[in-house]
Amino acid sequence: MLDVHQTGYTTDLEYECRICAEMDPHYLAYVCAIRGVDSVLARLADGIDYCDLGCGSGDSVLAMAAAHPSSRFTGIDFNPAHIARAQAIARRAGLTNARFVECSFGDFASRSDTTFDVIALHGVYSWVGAEQRNEIVASLSAKLRSGGIVYVSYNVLPGWLSMLPLRQIMIELARQTELPSSQKVAHVRKFIREFAEIERACGYSSRHLDDLCMSLEKTSANYIAHEYLNRDWYPAFSNEVARDLHRAKLSFVGEATVARNYPETFVPTPMIEFIERQSTPELQQLLIDISSGATFRRDVFVRGMRRSPVRHLFESAPFSFLALDRNLDIGESLGNATSFVSFAGLLIEHAFSNVVNFVDVLSLAAQNGVATEDCSRVVQALVARGMLQIGHGAAFGASEATSTEGKSMSALNCLRLQEAAMKGSDALLCSNVVVKPVQLSAANAQALANRFPVSDSPSAAARNTDSVDLKREFVRKLSRLRIIE
Repeated sequence: MLDVHQTGYTTDLEYECRICAEMDPHYLAYVCAIRGVDSVLARLADGIDYCDLGCGSGDSVLAMAAAHPSSRFTGIDFNPAHIARAQAIARRAGLTNARFVECSFGDFASRSDTTFDVIALHGVYSWVGAEQRNEIVASLSAKLRSGGIVYVSYNVLPGWLSMLPLRQIMIELARQTELPSSQKVAHVRKFIREFAEIERACGYSSRHLDDLCMSLEKTSANYIAHEYLNRDWYPAFSNEVARDLHRAKLSFVGEATVARNYPETFVPTPMIEFIERQSTPELQQLLIDISSGATFRRDVFVRGMRRSPVRHLFESAPFSFLALDRNLDIGESLGNATSFVSFAGLLIEHAFSNVVNFVDVLSLAAQNGVATEDCSRVVQALVARGMLQIGHGAAFGASEATSTEGKSMSALNCLRLQEAAMKGSDALLCSNVVVKPVQLSAANAQALANRFPVSDSPSAAARNTDSVDLKREFVRKLSRLRIIE
């Protein structure tokens, strides 16, 4: 098996289970819509080809494949342990639309098997060297179809500047020993803790060092090894990443972290006015990062920019909306749309009882005398603040017993529960209704796992919740999201 000295990347510890909701096609379609960009995601219902380049253990690919049965998902990773795990779970969950391939970025660029509508790189770009970044750009040039979407996440400067010396300490410690990565992490934790104690004894104070100590103690060894102990670690300015991707004919759309598309909510007004006077999106985004101290970005790019009115994109959009809570203090959350608090409350109530699309929202707005443009502003404000969730569009009460995606999603969630129970860890469960996964504590995961043996029918097991040590309201929430039926 490849090791860190051959590749520069940690391979003796698997990356921990993480599902990135922002990578989901519905989420990316929403970002394109609010930015007024037409894309291939408008025909998501007909099926698309999606590639997760550097998929790790494949958790996001598996979740998306279960939620989008008409689309085809490919996970690429050079770590054979990651690929073997993902293939095994896909097979057991019956996900025939998910495949996983073990290969490097360079090998992927030269493969002639298929091209893609979406290529995602989560937790990759900042953790590989210049040669691999060039291979990534070559892959995007060769593999992304015209009109296709790219998602790329990375550590961003200048927010990471203060952490560079501490990371240098960690990588130097890792280089001094041939120990397995798990033991390297233990050594790093002990060293940084001792270093921080001496710093404080000397009268020095570093919030970043204190934050790092806390993070190292709370975070898993798997995550620490992959985040900090790779040979290559490349926080970048956003304009540098944009320039790299321009070589693949890619144009910046917006950030997949929805709230970051509204810098007026976190950057002072005089600076916003200055930023808006700048002529290029690269300079504008750089100034936003500097003003806000951003440390991480999730950027969306398109190959072939086509503009459309936001209303048109919303009306034809494949995504839906859902409110998970009706008891919300809306008020300040609407920003510039505070005059529509009453309508926002009605919308939240409506979206709590029903999965709604934008046409439904427009109908509600018309009934209450709210103009289309104002309606769009309210929806965007509520989504940006997490009060409205982006949904897959599945109706409440849909029968899981007769839906292919429901069966696959239940099987996948059962496997996740069993794995979490075995490890004594939290569990991330996927929903057929909303894009964002639901995180369960280790205790709740264990309780549900007892009622969800992989070989049993989830529908039958869920009906007998009296013996499960869980609050009924919590079980009802899982049922509502089609996690339990």
